Amino acid sequence: MSLQHGLPARRRIYLIRHGDVHYFDATGRPVPPNDVPLNDDGRRQGERLAELLAAVHLDRAIVSDLPRATSTASLVLAGQKSPPPLEIEPALREVQPGRLTGLGLDAVRELLLGAVTGNLTRESRFLGGETLGDFCDRVE
Repeated sequence: MSLQHGLPARRRIYLIRHGDVHYFDATGRPVPPNDVPLNDDGRRQGERLAELLAAVHLDRAIVSDLPRATSTASLVLAGQKSPPPLEIEPALREVQPGRLTGLGLDAVRELLLGAVTGNLTRESRFLGGETLGDFCDRVE
């Protein structure tokens, strides 16, 4: 049985997080969070996921505009017989941290350790950046 608009009555949604990345460079400095690429393990994870999902027909692929997300999705779609177009949706970005560049490793470590506490409110900031409220409003 189908719903209006020709869609099947039952749908599956696969939520996939990007493959592995390094948020810090070889010297221990943070990489700008919006520019972090997949590392070798992350690319292998995307390729493996493509193998696992090769027999699954995907109707849509929607990702944030972050390079790590688009790269992972592109790897997965490369395994599809008839891949759908990759739809870019910037609102799907992860919660945005504050500026970490220029902070020492100890200061970054302190921010990371305090990033998630049991007392989160809409005004709570993630690593000194976006508030939880702004994030929730963006992804609604």
